[in-house]
This record gives sequence, C-alpha cells and structure tokens, in this order.
Amino acid sequence: GVAFQEEYVIKYWSFDFYLTDLHVLIEVDGDYYHSNPKFYPEPKTKTQKINHYRDQKKNEFCQANHHALIRIWEDDIVNNTEKIKCKLKKLLTFE
Repeated sequence: GVAFQEEYVIKYWSFDFYLTDLHVLIEVDGDYYHSNPKFYPEPKTKTQKINHYRDQKKNEFCQANHHALIRIWEDDIVNNTEKIKCKLKKLLTFE
C-alpha cells in the first residue's frame, strides 16, 4: 500500500524507485555489477569500477541535496528478505 514511482529521475540521476509519500529513493544493486563488498571487496572489472564510481557520486548527490536513499543488495533480496522488510517497515513507522 505504499505509493511509488519506478525509474524516478532527479536532474541527471535515475533511481530505481521513489516512495512518493515517504520521499525516499531506492536503488537495487546487483552483487556483481555493483561490487557488493560481501563478495567483491574491491571492484575489479571495468564495469564494476564504473558502477562503483557512479554509485559513490549518486550517494554524494543525495547526501548533498538531502534526499534519503536506501540501497538494497541482490543478495539480500535472494537470501535475506526479512532484513529488507524490517528496513522498509522502519520507514513506515517514521511517517
């Protein structure tokens, strides 16, 4: 029952989801392509390095412009959905 938009754009940054009522941006990051530190402590491939840099810049943009951003790892979606549910439920309690 939470209102959201997919592929929400702010300036030149695109985010996977925007929870419109909560004013929260969500990025869903693939473990390999975004170098989940649980599996890839350092980006190694060109794609990982580019995505890692872009993710850092996107985080900095959000912080500098006071946009709440949540990142969700592929591994958590597959193996730890309770962690994600708890994180999202906390947002709903702070409405």
